[in-house]
Amino acid sequence: MFGYGFGYGWVGMLLNMLFWVFLFVGLIFLANRITNKDDENIAFKILDEKLASGEITEAEYKHKRDILKGAQKG
Repeated sequence: MFGYGFGYGWVGMLLNMLFWVFLFVGLIFLANRITNKDDENIAFKILDEKLASGEITEAEYKHKRDILKGAQKG
């Protein structure tokens, strides 16, 4: 009653815990999105290098690029 939770009681405590949980989950989600973009860019770069060096044909390049773009959306 006096000084516990700034007068908000269990509702304030619940809202405070929800805030920290959402903040923590949001930071994890953001970090995951940032790291996955780097991995996808590396895959496209390797594919470009294989086409440039002649390891794969243009048809193979287009097919694999489409697969990567599909994986990127999912």
